[in-house]
Amino acid sequence: MKIKTIALFAACSMISAAAFANWTCFVANQRGEHWSFSAPTQEGAQAMAKNVCDANSINPNNCNPTCADNGVAGGRWHCVVSNLKGDHWSYFAPTQEQANNLAKSACDANSINPNNCNPSCVPE
Repeated sequence: MKIKTIALFAACSMISAAAFANWTCFVANQRGEHWSFSAPTQEGAQAMAKNVCDANSINPNNCNPTCADNGVAGGRWHCVVSNLKGDHWSYFAPTQEQANNLAKSACDANSINPNNCNPSCVPE
């Protein structure tokens, strides 16, 4: 009976950990610039990493993120934004609105045309 209880507890722990796990993706361009992004899904983290690398690379085909499930439960929002000069900002906050406002404010303050500052946000 103890073995069944332990097995059931272990299975439930793995399922709940997988349900709240975050994915982290790492990418670098040929100039040696590195980025990492986290998101609730591999696709979300991979898309953010690829987009930033592509925007900062001569040959976007060299941008191939490597991703791993970090197993950490999420609970915050991550927003990233870039301006046309190639400056980048990344902010974390408890709510999407807070993270978005932080990213947008930083980009707006450092951009000729604030209309080009449109943060992308994902929950973590």
